Amino acid sequence: MVEALQLGLILEQACMATDLSFNADIRPLIKQQSLFNAQLRIHIIQILTKYVVSFSDYAISIKLQHQPRQQIPAGYITKQYPLKVNTVDESSIKGQPKVLDNIYIEQMKMKHENQ
Repeated sequence: MVEALQLGLILEQACMATDLSFNADIRPLIKQQSLFNAQLRIHIIQILTKYVVSFSDYAISIKLQHQPRQQIPAGYITKQYPLKVNTVDESSIKGQPKVLDNIYIEQMKMKHENQ
């Protein structure tokens, strides 16, 4: 794991990477834009129904509620991994791998793949 965080390897990968293109890599698809705009409209309508009395009747309308796009399966529970506070300085180059080792190896008792 520590090898993957070596600055030399990161810089080597950065030199081989190609530039991003807005149209190909960043711009959302038309369907994504449409879904985002629909969700944004609902956020605005919810603000209006909360703070403007004349809009309050619309708050319960089914058509004005968020529609699930990728519904979570019934009964699914997200796994949670609460962690202890760590005093290692993660803002330094030497500290970052120590933080990851503390989280994954010491606290979560995971093993390196090569062990």
